Amino acid sequence: MKISGSYKRYDILKKRYEHVKKEQAFYSELLNSNIFIIAPVGAGKNVLMEGLAERLPFNGIDMGKIFRMASFALLNDSDVNAVNPNMDLLDQGDVGEFDRVMGAISRRKKFLKEELLDKTSMSKDANGKFTLQYQGTDYHDELESDEVTRFVATASKSPVVRETVWRWVKKAANDIASEKQNGIFY
Repeated sequence: MKISGSYKRYDILKKRYEHVKKEQAFYSELLNSNIFIIAPVGAGKNVLMEGLAERLPFNGIDMGKIFRMASFALLNDSDVNAVNPNMDLLDQGDVGEFDRVMGAISRRKKFLKEELLDKTSMSKDANGKFTLQYQGTDYHDELESDEVTRFVATASKSPVVRETVWRWVKKAANDIASEKQNGIFY
C-alpha cells in the first residue's frame, strides 16, 4: 500500500512539474516577444499598454508618434516639390486638395523613407524607457503642435506613409530584440 501511495504522489508531482514547465515556456516565449496593439483611435490602446507595461517588463512604443514624426517631416520638407498642404482646404474636406497632397506624398516617398528610417531613432531615457528622436533631437512639443495634429489624419491615409511607418516599426522591433528588450507597439 505504501508503494502505490508513493507512486500516486509521484504522478501528481510530475503533472504539476510539467504544468509549471509549460507555463514557464509560455512566459519565456512571451517575454522574448513584441506585442502589437492595433485598434481605432480612442479604443483604449494607451490604457491597455500601460497596464501591460506595469505587469510585464516591456517598453511602450506609441505608433501614433511615429505617424506624427512622418507628418512633421513632410511639413518641414524644404524641397521645391514638398507637400505643402493647405490645411484649411483639408479641414473642409476638399477632395482636390486631398488628392494633390496624396500625390505629393507619393512623389516624396524616397525623402520620407530617408527621414523616417534613417533620421528617426529610439534611445533610452534615465528610467530605461524608450524615447523617439528625429534627427537626434526630441521633438515632443513639435509633434503635439496644432499643425501636426491637423495634418496627421491626412498623412496617415497615404499608403506611402503607412508603408514607411510599418518599415520603421519592423526595424525598431528588431533593434529592441537585439538589445534583449521587449516592446509594446500601440
